[in-house]
This record gives sequence, structure tokens and C-alpha cells, in this order.
Amino acid sequence: EQIVDVGSFENPVVIAADETVQLRAGGRDLFGTVFRINGPFTYEVVAGGGSVNSLGRFTAGTVAGDFPQTLRIAKGSISRLSNVIVTPAEPHSIVISKPAQTVGTTRTLQYSAEVRDRFGNVIPNAPVTWSLANAADAQINATGRVTAGCVPGSFGSAVVATSGLS
Repeated sequence: EQIVDVGSFENPVVIAADETVQLRAGGRDLFGTVFRINGPFTYEVVAGGGSVNSLGRFTAGTVAGDFPQTLRIAKGSISRLSNVIVTPAEPHSIVISKPAQTVGTTRTLQYSAEVRDRFGNVIPNAPVTWSLANAADAQINATGRVTAGCVPGSFGSAVVATSGLS
């Protein structure tokens, strides 16, 4: 078997922020057949996304994003660059954005929320459940639209958003 190409069996390597994974490297012959090759391989991160040790344990950085052509895996003079996608970690906090205006009774306001991991990465499309606390007879729908009730007043911290946070 003559090796013409080496690389990660997972390309792209998809990993959550600050997590660690053991890379699985292998080779390909002239006919494109993929097979396992016993090491040693060399590993190197060349364009961000995390770090890798000499045994191929890759630890993602804390910034979520796509890192194309960042992970070099080599055996001798043959090498290949692989892509890394760092996804946000588990939900940690929610940032609620509220409109700057005040409204009269029975009018509406649209709220929005960003779910973030412990590193501040936004978790796209994270489901948010809306509710109200201490808001008299106001109502809120599934998209964060609040309809003020008939009772006038100020209701600070009345809008609550949750998203799988414990």
C-alpha cells in the first residue's frame, strides 16, 4: 500500500467550545481507498480554532466559528489540512433585548433574546420560552410579543426568557 494522502477521518472536525477530542488519522492509497495507518503522525494547528498535542488530542478554543484549513495532519512528507468547526458550548445565559419605548395599556412591544454559552458565543436558533412575572394582566406570546394589560404602571423584570438553562 503506497500512501498518497493522509488526514482526519472527520473532516470537518466538529467540536464544542473548550471540548477535547481524539483525532482519528488515516491514509488513502493511489486508488482512493481509505485505510488506517499506524503512527506516528504529526499534528499542528495553523490558523486558529484550538490546539492539538503530539498524540492528536485536539482541544477547541473558546470562540465558536469555522476555521477552514487549520488542522495539519502529516506522516512523513505527506500532509493534509482539515477544517475545524467550533460550535457554542451548552447554554449558560440569556440576554433579553427590550424596546426602549413605553406603551399605553393594551399596546404591544416585541422583545428578543440571545442564548449564549459560558464564553459569550451566541447559540443560533436556540429555543426560547417566554413568560411574564409580576405583570398584572399583560400577556406574552411564543415569540416574545408582550401585550400590555389594562392596569397602568411600571413592571420591571416582568419579562422572563428561558432556554434549557438549569
